[in-house]
Amino acid sequence: MGTRSYIFTETQNDNFLGSYCHWDGYPEGVGVRLLNNYTEQDKINEVCNLGGFSTLQDTVVETAEKQYNDEPVAEVNTGKDALEYGDMVDYIYVYEDRNWWFYETNYGEESPTRRHLETYLSMKHG
Repeated sequence: MGTRSYIFTETQNDNFLGSYCHWDGYPEGVGVRLLNNYTEQDKINEVCNLGGFSTLQDTVVETAEKQYNDEPVAEVNTGKDALEYGDMVDYIYVYEDRNWWFYETNYGEESPTRRHLETYLSMKHG
């Protein structure tokens, strides 16, 4: 079973676009890859415009090789609106204010807390 996630970024017109990722969505998986490989806005935009893929790889090219052709790009008005996808995935990642944030969704059962990804991982693995 996959640990599903969505990855969102803020656009120039203050909307958020995102892609679905089926595998390894937990912070030690997708989260670490985002921090290590997706810190430049152009790369973040590219991966968030793929629509969907099976697993996030170190490069956009590698990730695109695992792209789902039938998964549309998600578009929402605010980073918090990305939580509407919480009943579909385990984690939601949002690149906002030049930082990666994430929510553990609990499949929409509770209101998830926004956490700073880098701080979370450093505290967990400090």
